[in-house]
Amino acid sequence: SWESIFMSKITGLDRPNDLLIKLLREGSRLRFEIDDNNRIDHFFNFSVTAHSMRDWCLEELHSRSSNTNFKTLKTSLNLVWDEIIALSVAKDISNSVKHFKIRRYKPDVENANNAISKQVVLEFPTNSSVIDVALSNAHTEKIIETPSIEILFNDGSVMGLDEYIINTVFYWATFFDQNKIERDHSYDVSFPFFRLDIWPNLIAARSQLPND
Repeated sequence: SWESIFMSKITGLDRPNDLLIKLLREGSRLRFEIDDNNRIDHFFNFSVTAHSMRDWCLEELHSRSSNTNFKTLKTSLNLVWDEIIALSVAKDISNSVKHFKIRRYKPDVENANNAISKQVVLEFPTNSSVIDVALSNAHTEKIIETPSIEILFNDGSVMGLDEYIINTVFYWATFFDQNKIERDHSYDVSFPFFRLDIWPNLIAARSQLPND
């Protein structure tokens, strides 16, 4: 069918939920990357995925109602999304790199620079259970200075990397829930603040926790 022509061609990236989990993975890679070049790569990839969420959610919502005009729905949703600062950052970063220069609108972001930030690191004893890890129990907190990224806006304001990551993933997870878009709740918005090698324990632990 003609619809299949425009669907994702990557196995495992078939539904909005798949892209949301990809966004969480990229958030983790971005936050814990110490190499400057790799961090820029992850920053771009995270931003492109965050911006692509618009199209995936738009298609999902439109598929439920054939009576809704696609262009009208897209326009109304973009008006909302453009007011979310983190999504505006994702839009500006992904468009500026993909197209080299933004000509169709005035971007809010002036630039994004490598920086040093203070990061809270959770350290768990080697004998911690998966429940301890999931609930952040039995740990010590250490604040370290770590390579990061600082986002500078045209008005002179600044957004740190952690704020960008958490605001982006929290918005999209909340949007899924509010609009009844299916997502796997074993993946939490906090996951980007844990290294990827901890994720299997986090997922196992969340499956053992009682439902709300």
